Amino acid sequence: MRKGKNKDTDSGSKPVGLTSTPFDPLFRVLFTNRKRAGDIMSEHLPEAIAKRLVGDPQLIDGSFVDEALRGSHADRLFEVRLTGDKQLLVYVLLEHKSTPDSKTPFQIARYMLNIWERYANDHPDRKNRLPAILPLVFYHGQPRWNVPLSVFDMIADDADLRPYTRSLAYMLRDLGAMSPEQMSSMPDIRAVFQALNIHPQNGIEFERLINLLARLGDETDLEIAVLHYMVRVKSITHDTLRSALQQAKPERWENLMGTIAETWIEQGKAVGITEGKAVGITEGKAIGITEGKAEAFLRLAQLKFGEVPPPHIDAVRYASATQLDHWLEALITAKTLENIFKPS
Repeated sequence: MRKGKNKDTDSGSKPVGLTSTPFDPLFRVLFTNRKRAGDIMSEHLPEAIAKRLVGDPQLIDGSFVDEALRGSHADRLFEVRLTGDKQLLVYVLLEHKSTPDSKTPFQIARYMLNIWERYANDHPDRKNRLPAILPLVFYHGQPRWNVPLSVFDMIADDADLRPYTRSLAYMLRDLGAMSPEQMSSMPDIRAVFQALNIHPQNGIEFERLINLLARLGDETDLEIAVLHYMVRVKSITHDTLRSALQQAKPERWENLMGTIAETWIEQGKAVGITEGKAVGITEGKAIGITEGKAEAFLRLAQLKFGEVPPPHIDAVRYASATQLDHWLEALITAKTLENIFKPS
């Protein structure tokens, strides 16, 4: 985090983000002098914190106030040292609205997150050892302040929820460290988590794949979503998936393979592009792309219609890339193989 000036008095330049309201210059002067800022903190911070202050606070440049609120807020951020060699950031905010603002708890929480994020960016070696932040808000409106002092005090929770809702912690569920039974007691949900937990570099045991597919309910949105995911993200080959589906869903495997035909086509095109890139000259690239599309078409056609007659195989192998694109698209909805090769 960028440090502020070490001088005791300001040079007169306006800090980033402060607006030209009547309150800003006074607020700026009040907190520019480091000793004076320290005196204010010793008087206004909780006694247990104030008595641990060591030396004068260090001003940190910049403002964390939202652009839309710079007409009603002015802020200063200080780094202070505490006994025990501890660091504390004191965020001083002047709330110069005429009445209490019910959104202040949200704004303070957002400013604190912004401060921590900037600190982590400026100190990557300490991103897991962030300093504590203590916000100090000064309000000078006439009506008494009646707004909660924390966003947590605005949460309607109870004794069971409070330990989880009134902290900045999040709950982590590490799928990689969990057994299938720990993931879920519901088979289809467990299957989704297991699919997410498959890493392409490690692959998946064939029996595990069969069990995963068998847990998916028939004709559900999760069933189709998992199949598309396995093909697109996990690079499961069509032969492997077909064999697994034949055992996991023997009555439906053909329909399911047809349902994800479009995904196979996309994969086939990707294979063609990859093979083309492997050839180091332009002509080689074109050949690789075309051959990849031809092989993808023949595999899909065989999967959908059975054995492809030799004349059609020859037509595919000698077709242009453009013609193959047309046939691949037609393959999705074609009722027969002959319909694909009919002249337009």
